[in-house]
Amino acid sequence: MAKWPQAARLTFHWWETAQVLRLSQVIRCQVVPRKYCIAKLVALVILCCPVSVLAERSSIRVVHAFIAAYNEHDIERMLTFVTENIRWMSVEEENISVETSGKEALGIAMSAYFEGLPSARSEILFVHGLGEYVSVTEKAVWISDGVAQSQCAISVYHLTNGHISNVWYYSAQPCEKIGAR
Repeated sequence: MAKWPQAARLTFHWWETAQVLRLSQVIRCQVVPRKYCIAKLVALVILCCPVSVLAERSSIRVVHAFIAAYNEHDIERMLTFVTENIRWMSVEEENISVETSGKEALGIAMSAYFEGLPSARSEILFVHGLGEYVSVTEKAVWISDGVAQSQCAISVYHLTNGHISNVWYYSAQPCEKIGAR
């Protein structure tokens, strides 16, 4: 299941490339001098790929990198992706509680968390970007008393200037509820 999102990204990029190639045929690059063709293709990419789409991709990359650092238990690297005043919040029905506030507090909390669960990992099942917000369905996996455990949850990351400034982590559910194994 962890490889599906990667395959989806590859398919998405393939589709984008195919669109640009089709559009380049419409421009008929073979008829005009090369420098004009390149200029038209650059303009086409800029027009077809608004800044908000580029920001979404950038935000998604930051969240992927943050979760990769989490999976390696590399707290120092995790903290490079967050703002100084990062807030990590838990959402339980109508209640929102701030678990940590500030980069240093997040580092301390992650250190204690990894010490208590040294096998903790997270798999991204689904990801969706909308400007400076990224929602992720994550599957947390760990070993407890020699038995593999897992749970799934939705988390929403808010980015400010390319760094994670807020995280809302919603109540965990059994992964079977969403069809994940």
